[in-house]
Amino acid sequence: MVVYNANKLANLVEKKKLQNWLDYYQLKYERNPSKRATNKTGFLGCFGSEVDAIEYYKAEIEKIEKED
Repeated sequence: MVVYNANKLANLVEKKKLQNWLDYYQLKYERNPSKRATNKTGFLGCFGSEVDAIEYYKAEIEKIEKED
């Protein structure tokens, strides 16, 4: 039986998911530049402080890249 370390795959999947959200918010902002998208950073997006979505996802992607 061969055992693989799936942490690299999990990081890759997480990075791809974050990249998709970043692309979504960037395209949304390009269509309507007067409205900047925001996200809440808490549990299920209901609690926490409001942050700029584009900057938030860029920071999260950089954080994952540093972990690799």
